[in-house]
Amino acid sequence: MDDIERAHGDGIHIGFESPEALEEVFWRVFGGDYIRPDRLVSVRLPDASIVTFRAYVELINRRYNKGSG
Repeated sequence: MDDIERAHGDGIHIGFESPEALEEVFWRVFGGDYIRPDRLVSVRLPDASIVTFRAYVELINRRYNKGSG
């Protein structure tokens, strides 16, 4: 399957192998109310969300035998 432009309309293309695909799931659950019908808005995240995101990325990296960072 070919990559497609992500819904943000910013010219960045994603596909099933894109890290963006998994990141989007995380932020929709833990990122607060940042999605508007016509745009995305900035939100201030608690430090705990950042710590949880780093752990999430680490688990994905371990699953696919990728190095951190």
